[in-house]
Amino acid sequence: MLAVRDLTKSFTGPGGEVRALAGVSFELAAGDFLAVQGHSGSGKTTLLLACGALQRPDSGSVTIAGQDPYRLGAEERAAFRARHIGFVFQQFHLIPYLTVLENVLAPLLALNASAAPARAMELLERFQIQDRAAHRPQQLSTGERQRTALARALLHRPKLILADEPTGNLDEQNADTVLDSLRELAKEGAAVLMVTHDNRLAAKAARVLALEHGRPKAEAAHAH
Repeated sequence: MLAVRDLTKSFTGPGGEVRALAGVSFELAAGDFLAVQGHSGSGKTTLLLACGALQRPDSGSVTIAGQDPYRLGAEERAAFRARHIGFVFQQFHLIPYLTVLENVLAPLLALNASAAPARAMELLERFQIQDRAAHRPQQLSTGERQRTALARALLHRPKLILADEPTGNLDEQNADTVLDSLRELAKEGAAVLMVTHDNRLAAKAARVLALEHGRPKAEAAHAH
């Protein structure tokens, strides 16, 4: 589902060039759940954005479902992301003036697809927030906002789910709910890549890739 080959990416910082990625390679098949770990500045988020067709690498390749999204034009690439990838971020990125249900339906705008309220309500029920469908984000708890963001990411049944510190703002109980959901999605056949600095959460993934200064330090497999 996802193949990453020798990715490199550098940025210009106050002290000169900073190499965020320095030759990262891995593959993610349907049903895989990979946690990418590392300290702040290790390149985790840069890697996730490159894998999500949001940040072009300097060199190397990203292939999603057999296609290189960076060979597409900007509009085609946006449509490709909308079809294939579900994003879950630490900051939720909910639209404040839309209701929970409208936020979950928002990805369909990029696909020009007909609305899918039945699918959206099915997801709200899955995450036990169906009674919040008409509420706006500011009326939700932090855990409910992240579950809304997770439902939005799953609306179009993506085959690849990219999660950037998805539990960073959550207490342990809500964090476990989100983690269990990601593990369940992998069991259902999605490929899940999660960036986290939390050892406890990374241990729940089937595989862990550790990054240090943009380089793969090690990959470990967990028995689950």
